[in-house]
Amino acid sequence: MTDQSKTNQTTMYILVGVVVLLVAVVGYMFISRSQPAATTQAPVAGGAGAAAPGQQAAAVDPNAPIDTKTATKVTGGDPKAFVSSYYAAVTKKDWAAAYKLLPYSVKSQQDQKSWGDTQAGYGIKSFKVTSSDTKGDTATVVVSMDTAAYGAFSNNWTFKKVGGQWYVLNKKTAMGGQ
Repeated sequence: MTDQSKTNQTTMYILVGVVVLLVAVVGYMFISRSQPAATTQAPVAGGAGAAAPGQQAAAVDPNAPIDTKTATKVTGGDPKAFVSSYYAAVTKKDWAAAYKLLPYSVKSQQDQKSWGDTQAGYGIKSFKVTSSDTKGDTATVVVSMDTAAYGAFSNNWTFKKVGGQWYVLNKKTAMGGQ
């Protein structure tokens, strides 16, 4: 084999290696972007309330005690109506009203203005409560929404009833409507 042929062969191996590396990087980026967003949850007694930015929160145990002093109370007694009120405020861009209904963990990590600016960027056009279920002292409400910026999202809200009062336990967001 001539020196020119060896050089061409080495160059070809290097190019193939670079292509494989690029495919791996693009694949990793695609997979990373498709992961669901972090969960936000109410503070539980003796524990932190939410995941650090960019991390998935631990699964919420609906049987864990909830800190009723800081957790967001459900007004009106009905979790489904509460969630509908939240999205009605968001679609009207009434950031102050919507912000009051968020889980404590969100409010403790982001002020109303920056949170509202983020929501405005999503451009939520519509929402629909796709399911609502109550079992004992735990309720879940699932909402799908359509955004101008990112398409379909869904949120799964979980509530816990303590002493006859409902509290927001968490709000988990995922890409894709239901």
